[in-house]
Amino acid sequence: MKLVKIFSGLIIMILVLYFLMQNTSLVSVDLIFVEYDNVQVAVVMLGALAVGTITVSYTHLTLPTKA
Repeated sequence: MKLVKIFSGLIIMILVLYFLMQNTSLVSVDLIFVEYDNVQVAVVMLGALAVGTITVSYTHLTLPTKA
């Protein structure tokens, strides 16, 4: 079962990387205090995914559980 999880994780990672390689156009990112020009869409998506993952992990670890 562990091998199936590892293999499926690798397949998902390959699909995500393929999707990111297709999105290489340049965009401008305007945050509250700073603006970035000529940033690849893939970098913006990876940043959003990282922030979302960290946020969910943090809230999952800090929320009280029902006993």
